[in-house]
Amino acid sequence: MNEDQEVPGEDEAMEDAIPSPPPSPEDRAKREIRAEFDLHVAPAPEVDALRFDLVKRHDKKTVQLLANGGNNDAFTGRRIWFKYEFTEPCFVEEIEIDVDGYSSYSHFDFAYVTIDGERYEDRLSPSEYRIKKSVNKFVREIAFRPPRRRIASGQIEQITIFGFAQSEAGKFGAYASSLDGKRQATLRKFEEKEREIVSKLTSLKSLEDSRKSVEDEIKAGEAAIKEIQDRLTKLKTQRDEAIARITSLEKVVSDNNQRIEDQKNNIGEVSDIRSKLARSIIEKESKLKTLTDNINLFPSELSDFVSQGARDVKLYATLAAIPIIVIASMFGILISGGVDLTTKITGEENVIS
Repeated sequence: MNEDQEVPGEDEAMEDAIPSPPPSPEDRAKREIRAEFDLHVAPAPEVDALRFDLVKRHDKKTVQLLANGGNNDAFTGRRIWFKYEFTEPCFVEEIEIDVDGYSSYSHFDFAYVTIDGERYEDRLSPSEYRIKKSVNKFVREIAFRPPRRRIASGQIEQITIFGFAQSEAGKFGAYASSLDGKRQATLRKFEEKEREIVSKLTSLKSLEDSRKSVEDEIKAGEAAIKEIQDRLTKLKTQRDEAIARITSLEKVVSDNNQRIEDQKNNIGEVSDIRSKLARSIIEKESKLKTLTDNINLFPSELSDFVSQGARDVKLYATLAAIPIIVIASMFGILISGGVDLTTKITGEENVIS
């Protein structure tokens, strides 16, 4: 990094950060409690794997397969009880069994005997090739039995028993006693603090009620202001609509006045047209009278036309017969000449006919 480069300080970073909202009364009370009381609790003694020397029959392969037994050779799970007896009563928190070849539908039988001689049994299935059974009791022995396998045998890979001997329970008892003493002292302090907080909360509630009353009044005032603003907006809208309506009516009146003037002009033009039409009607009536007179003369003239047409037809028929006769004669001559053309000429080759 360049030494001349200015590095933003913590104050500038705080200025750029988004301000956090103010803490609520509940958060402030929690902070005061944490500051006044030491709620830190020392961790409880850990429950490790049960010591190997607390288990009997170290010569058995199932005992040697314990996590701290020193033997990692898996053995075949048969349909028999695999039992673990202890040299003295032991508190067993949990037992874990790592298996292979068993599905989640396989059911393992579990049993343990308490120091009072009571026997408890249960059935569990593997989850991700591991079976866990919580006991949380002082027991004399614990056992499990794998399910029956008809096709292929499953494998028991490792067994871990978490717990401690009864003789080692003193450290847990001392921890519980110290924890109980601290709990009692903390409860007394909490009771005192609770009374103090209740008093403060009562005062706070009174202030909250006052604040709520003021907020209600403010809301009522805001609602009244909003109602007045809505009414003003509505009146302004009505005023704008009235102005627009008046403007529209003025335009309609102006258009009607212009239309009246146009109609007056049209009436003058129509009067002129009516005069012209009257004169035209008189002229048409005169022409109609002339045509009527001509139509009365048409029948006599038509009979003369028919007689003249009959005479003309006879004349045209006589004149048309002449070319027809000529054409028929020429056709006969042509036929007779064609017969000569079909005659075969015979004789010497040098004779020319």
